[in-house]
Amino acid sequence: MQFSIWIYIALIITLFIIMSAESWKSDKVDLSNKNLENVDFFKTYQHDIEVHTVRELNLSGNSLNSFLDCATSLNNLEVLDLSRNRLDRFFFLCRNESYDLRFLNVSHNKLEYIDENALNHRTGKLKVLDISWNLLSGINDTVLQHMKVLEFVSFASNPIGDNIEELVFENLTTLTHLDLKNISATFISPKLFENLINLEYLDLSLNPIEAIPSLPYDKLEVLDLSQTNLVNLGNLKLPNLRELKLNNMPNLTIVILSDFEKLPNLEVLSMKECKRLTQLRIRPQNPNLLFHLRFLYIQNCAIETLSSELQSIIQRTAVFEFQNNPWHCDCRMKWITVVNTTHNLSNTTKCNSPASVHNKVFSEIPPTELQCQVEGYSFSPILWVCVTSASLGLVVVGSILMFKESLTHWIIRRRRISGDSVSYTNVIESSNDLVKILTESDVQDRFDECIKP
Repeated sequence: MQFSIWIYIALIITLFIIMSAESWKSDKVDLSNKNLENVDFFKTYQHDIEVHTVRELNLSGNSLNSFLDCATSLNNLEVLDLSRNRLDRFFFLCRNESYDLRFLNVSHNKLEYIDENALNHRTGKLKVLDISWNLLSGINDTVLQHMKVLEFVSFASNPIGDNIEELVFENLTTLTHLDLKNISATFISPKLFENLINLEYLDLSLNPIEAIPSLPYDKLEVLDLSQTNLVNLGNLKLPNLRELKLNNMPNLTIVILSDFEKLPNLEVLSMKECKRLTQLRIRPQNPNLLFHLRFLYIQNCAIETLSSELQSIIQRTAVFEFQNNPWHCDCRMKWITVVNTTHNLSNTTKCNSPASVHNKVFSEIPPTELQCQVEGYSFSPILWVCVTSASLGLVVVGSILMFKESLTHWIIRRRRISGDSVSYTNVIESSNDLVKILTESDVQDRFDECIKP
């Protein structure tokens, strides 16, 4: 009995060893996160796994500092993952014909530039290329010149800045997904996207751009402009756009939804974490504006009220998320109760002001308390400035007039005292020490008095 058990155990162990050996020869090999260095893979592992038979090879999370096809055999390789290593270079040099490589991931490495011998005609069958999270300081026109069937490319999180040559994407007519997130670009050439006639997804987020560049018109469906320095969102004409992301926009204060009238198929509009966004408006009213919008997100912004002009749009949306805004609950917000049956807005809206309803749920506030302040006796800031300026003007003018009168009296007095006034020689001194001016007849009378005997 015990002998049978031991035989059974031996068979299981043998089967396990055979299956393990077969797994090494599989067309998918995962050598990720094994801390492999160049010598470990090229001199040991690739021979054990018979790398020439492998279709998918994962070397992610190791310590490779370079990858050279001359040191290996990649005859059947279609997928190569070299991400999260220490690569400062990679080359495909040593084969006359092209590889069957379809997927190449070299993200999260230390690449400072892409050599002309890296992405050459031997890699012309690539469909997916990920070079994100490296140290690239520029992209020249020749980097992607051999990529005739490329569909996905990411240069995200490289310190590229404005050093993108305008013809770098000239041959990528098959490209559908382009990620330029966080590349420190302040300006994007109008010609950069000119030939991307099949582009469906474009990510320009986390770049300090101040103007929307010329975008591919025909097929773009998803556009991410989050955390850019845009102020004005007008002039967007993208008939097939389905999703627009405007999250974390530091300079966005007012969004005029009428600016999106040339986005007739927009389904998702996201404006989360826009800390200075205070208003959503429509000018003028358009019943067909954003007719297909189904998801609207404005959480964690600075919006205090929603005008009733937005009612038709919000009623059409399936999901409307607007939490954590400083809502001012007054008569302008009464219309929310009308759409309560479909969105339950009043049950999820907490008021921030006025003080009498602070932190109360909107649905718990009696309609009689939703009053707007009478503005008849309140002055707008501009009116206050005008009144203040006029008052100061009157004070200044009055002061000048008073000063002018005093100055006039002072000048006359000075003229009387100074030698510039009329000189009188015929004077006598009275008993009370006052000076009396004598006329000619008075002088004659006094003279007669003096010569009388």
